[in-house]
Amino acid sequence: MAVTILKQIVLLLLLHDVCGKDENPDIDKIVENNIYATIFQDSTTSSTTSSTASSTDFTTSSTISPKPPPQQLMCKRENDSTLGLWPPTPAGAWATPVSKICLHSNYTPVRRHCSENATWEKPDATSCDQVKLTNVTKSLDDLFLNNTDSPKAINTLVNLTAKDQETFIPFDVYLLSEILNKASENEDIANNPSNFTKVVSNIMNLEKQTMTRSQQLLNTTDAILDSLDKLLLKTKSFNVTEPKLLIRTINVTNNVLGAMIRSTNASFNYFEIIELTDDTPLQNENFEVAFLVPPSFAKDHYYITLFYNDYLFNQNESATVGSWILSILMPESTHDDNSTIQIYFKEFGKHAQQLCHHWKYGKDENLVAIWGKWQYDSVGKKLKEGFYICEVNHTTHFGIPDYNIWVNYVDSGDYCSYINGRVFQEVAKRD
Repeated sequence: MAVTILKQIVLLLLLHDVCGKDENPDIDKIVENNIYATIFQDSTTSSTTSSTASSTDFTTSSTISPKPPPQQLMCKRENDSTLGLWPPTPAGAWATPVSKICLHSNYTPVRRHCSENATWEKPDATSCDQVKLTNVTKSLDDLFLNNTDSPKAINTLVNLTAKDQETFIPFDVYLLSEILNKASENEDIANNPSNFTKVVSNIMNLEKQTMTRSQQLLNTTDAILDSLDKLLLKTKSFNVTEPKLLIRTINVTNNVLGAMIRSTNASFNYFEIIELTDDTPLQNENFEVAFLVPPSFAKDHYYITLFYNDYLFNQNESATVGSWILSILMPESTHDDNSTIQIYFKEFGKHAQQLCHHWKYGKDENLVAIWGKWQYDSVGKKLKEGFYICEVNHTTHFGIPDYNIWVNYVDSGDYCSYINGRVFQEVAKRD
């Protein structure tokens, strides 16, 4: 039963307010397509937050113009005769050459940091080591250089990511993130996104340590999350169930405000989504998670996504995140100080504090690249025995992890920490 196997429910509310190989490939085109340069930037295709402002007559010379928003600082493209071509990269992000595969002897990518002032720092190597590439890496690199954004490429990715998953290295996850980023902008793929979501589901079967390391090096799993959102925003209505991913479109009609999710089995195939007009059914029902979104936030429709595990949510500090994650993505949203979005969830421990967090990723207020992490918002309110509520009135990312440990990430081994009067043991190298 899903009720007994889930350590906790974690919710992530994504309210888009922000946040044969050619011998001579077209490198300029590749660089232009490499929008993220290892960390995603704000896209013109992203959803926008609606706002209203009173009309003002700016006719006098004493009128002060509003301060313009900060501009994204970028390190410029730079060619290195030894290492390859460094792509345009956002301030604060790391890059790896895009014109060729350039790895260290341990198969991690050679990198270069773009400082917060948007100046290139020295690369972490002076040359590329000679390493034997797997067929997976070669195939992904071929797609990246020659056929990134076509439906055929995504179909190829479905097959590549469905097998030999233990052989993937952090650099492979980077290549996957770049291919998905470009594919998320393709209208043909948006019209038939099922293969795209199959790839994302398959990626969540890769080794956790590989995913975490790739995120640490090149911010790749944050970029995959963003690409999935970008694709969903291009669809009008999309419903799919994959082994590690479940997506539904919620239409805001007939007073429908949200939904309740029930399950009698851990498989997503058994998950039942019941529309809600208010919270009355929640008082007597046993459910996994539920949510209510006031009309002042959602205008027409929004998307919910269930992630079966936390493999796309990686941070340098360790936290027990639970078995699956819920996201809510709105094409259009508004800010309403008088209303709250309510998330109802089952408690994940009798003696644990039920804490609401948000997944903070993308860029900070100065548009400097940051790595994703869980950030505390508030303490959950009790709904009834065994169930709690998180309430927010802002459009940003938030969630409810069992956030019990703050220690530096280590590659392997056990460690424990005291918090809230309890002892937790966390294994960094988890199943």
